[in-house]
Amino acid sequence: MALCFEDWLSARRSFQTLCMAGFCSYLINYFSHDQLTQLAKNAIYLLVGYYIYDFSFGVASHVLILQTWHTYFLVPGLLNNPNYTGLLSAGLTIFFGISKSYRFFFMGLILVFISQSKTAFFCLLLAIPALFFFNKENTKLHFYAYVIFTLIALSPALLFLFEIVSPESLKMVVNTWSGSRYTIQLSFLELFKVAPFGVGYERSHEMVADYLMRGSSLLTSNNFTPFYVEKIGSHSTFIKVLCELGILGYICYLQFIYLILRKGLQVNPHIAVAFISICAPQMLLEGLNEFIFYFFIALTLQPSILMQSNRLQS
Repeated sequence: MALCFEDWLSARRSFQTLCMAGFCSYLINYFSHDQLTQLAKNAIYLLVGYYIYDFSFGVASHVLILQTWHTYFLVPGLLNNPNYTGLLSAGLTIFFGISKSYRFFFMGLILVFISQSKTAFFCLLLAIPALFFFNKENTKLHFYAYVIFTLIALSPALLFLFEIVSPESLKMVVNTWSGSRYTIQLSFLELFKVAPFGVGYERSHEMVADYLMRGSSLLTSNNFTPFYVEKIGSHSTFIKVLCELGILGYICYLQFIYLILRKGLQVNPHIAVAFISICAPQMLLEGLNEFIFYFFIALTLQPSILMQSNRLQS
């Protein structure tokens, strides 16, 4: 459908999603836990090698660093976006922390700091209880995971509430810190108000153009310059689903996340908390369902792990 409308962005995203879903299915059915661990180690080696190469020869090389301050200090990251590299590094760091592979844990931690991705730091922050505080307390891990899931599910309503009760100065801080995601997502929610049953798959970034100056009181402020382009994404998987598939599609998508989380809590609560810790920042602030998202799904649903869990329960 996207190709028929010559909507190349939607076509690329659809193709990417199909590829990653197929890749996830392949991981689940053909990779053992040890092979998934080795895949994670290889990903760390790839990122380290990339950073060494870019530091030596890239656009943000050591020469530029020595001459002037650079936004991301070392490199913008893979695909010229620090969040792609940062989120992948954060997910791998959490995984190796849970697995007690501390050499790779510290390598991943260094990669996260080099990327300077705020979203990646948020992932690590959410995963701290699983790594340190609730290490052997499964009941608290279950509770913590469901708290995060509940906040995710209610995130659109919480965004509305924040807009109503917060002072302008706090809204401005949040909007600046989030790279204008705050006002952008409120504009998408204005689109949802008009079409509560959805505007259609991969249509929201086009139809939101008429609503980009609505949603937040900041947009009517004289000293505020909105982040405006003709077509823009919501930077939130959940708001995107809400706008495109409507309230019913949103409930179905939440059910999908919930079923994976519940299965993960039955098999390995630490992996489940890692999964939801990755989901929250990645899907609320970036709208990305990247490799690390599918990697944790594969860890949760990998048949040998499920069989081992069933044997332990019996």
